Amino acid sequence: MPTYFVRDIMSSPAITIQDEADLDEAAASLESQKIRRLPVLNADGQLVGILTQGDLRAASMATAVDPYDPAAPAWLTVGEAMTRHVFTVTPETPVVDVVEIMLMHKIGGLPVVDRTETLIGMVTETDIFRLLVREWKEA
Repeated sequence: MPTYFVRDIMSSPAITIQDEADLDEAAASLESQKIRRLPVLNADGQLVGILTQGDLRAASMATAVDPYDPAAPAWLTVGEAMTRHVFTVTPETPVVDVVEIMLMHKIGGLPVVDRTETLIGMVTETDIFRLLVREWKEA
C-alpha cells in the first residue's frame, strides 16, 4: 500500500462550534450533520477544544435537574463541557501516524491544523475506513 497523508483523506472545512454556544445547539449540529465530534473555537477562531457525543452525554447526566426548579443551575456551555486537551495533526501527517494516535488515546477523530495552528479540517476513523475499502477494492 502506498503512503497516504492526512491531506489525502481529511474532510475540509471542518464543521465547528463556538465555545460560548449552548449544548442544545451542539447536539442539534451533531445530529443534523450526522457527525460525532465538533472542534470548538473561541471568539478569535482558535481551536480550544473538541466536543464529542460522549462529552454531551456526560454533561447531560451531570446537569440532570428539575426544569421547574427556579434554583436549578443554568445549562452548561460548549466550553464547559468540551474536552480541552486536543490532539491535532497536519495535512502532511502520514495516515499510519493518525491511526497510532487514535489507537493510543482511544479517540475517533482528530482536528487538522495548518502551520499557524489554524483549523482546516478533520480526519476521522470513517475517513480511514473509506481509504481501506478503496485500497482493497483496487487490489
